[in-house]
Amino acid sequence: MPEMKILKLSDLFAEYDMEYPINLELIVRVYNINKGRNKKIARRCATLNAYEVFTAKVRKYGKTMKFGLALDRATEECIKEGFLADYLSKHRKAVRNMLTAEWRLEDAVKVWTEEGEARATRKFIKQMYQGGYSVAEILKVTELPEKDVKKILGLK
Repeated sequence: MPEMKILKLSDLFAEYDMEYPINLELIVRVYNINKGRNKKIARRCATLNAYEVFTAKVRKYGKTMKFGLALDRATEECIKEGFLADYLSKHRKAVRNMLTAEWRLEDAVKVWTEEGEARATRKFIKQMYQGGYSVAEILKVTELPEKDVKKILGLK
């Protein structure tokens, strides 16, 4: 990765509808803080410098041992040497879980789809209610539990 890279939110979308042009763009400057990169930034921020040390140790040990073991060894060394010591001591398990979790596109798509369906369902229920449908009618159409529909509508 280069020293610095510009990322644009719009680049995540293959194309967009010209009828609805982009009205707001998110642009993020990403700095490479791996060992030996952007030394000036690492010197100015002790936390980034410590993270750089931790990451370098994990990569170093990862060349000769399984990732989980490399992570454990790097964590122990960083605690002993005072790099991210408080954080790693308090959150060792969470750090390990986060860094060893396997990210899969299929899982992400499933979560996004479920979240999208849930949002659409909530919107649909609210529109029905605002359109004059009773809770009983909404229950019949959606086949959802009454407590869920009432919660979405803010009713008791």
